[in-house]
Amino acid sequence: LRSNRPPPAPMTTAPQQQALDPGVAESLLSDGGIVSLMSHPKMTAAIATLKEDPKAYQRLIADDDELAQMMQALQAAMAEEEGKNPTGARDGAVQAKKPDPGVEARDRALRLAQAGDARGALAECERALRAGEAQGEVAGDLRALRDRYAQHLADEEVAAAARKRDAVVRARAALAAAAADPASDFQALKACVAQGVALGLRGD
Repeated sequence: LRSNRPPPAPMTTAPQQQALDPGVAESLLSDGGIVSLMSHPKMTAAIATLKEDPKAYQRLIADDDELAQMMQALQAAMAEEEGKNPTGARDGAVQAKKPDPGVEARDRALRLAQAGDARGALAECERALRAGEAQGEVAGDLRALRDRYAQHLADEEVAAAARKRDAVVRARAALAAAAADPASDFQALKACVAQGVALGLRGD
């Protein structure tokens, strides 16, 4: 089956290779969705590869949109949890992480796209770019996502128009057949007329 979700645009930056704060890790492991994501065969294989070669991230996601989207979803969840726990003890020092509005906008767009809301994801990318919230690689991610979602929506509109044209042709054929068949009862003819009206047919 063809998914209505837009394909992800692979990110140009890899997830941070640093230890998670214990509180953040505990919150992530209590989230059923994250546990399910981490248990996916592609994700477990990718994590094993990254443990051996941390530089393999770009190679792993280059030709696998599904893995790229899972990695992005995991990174978004990590960023969200770290936002809830802005301070953590690492190497005996307490560090405060300042939220990056560009990264937050990118993560919101990814979550919207993952939920099937390509239009909302596109709007979030355009808003963040207009506001100048992102710089450098993050701005590049937002532009790539914007273009991907815009193309997805355009493709959906073309497909919807084609489906409507096909439905109109079928409705006209059914109405003509019902009108020409002396055996057609009034209810069958009425149903054909109603279908034609619903599709915008007028006149004959």
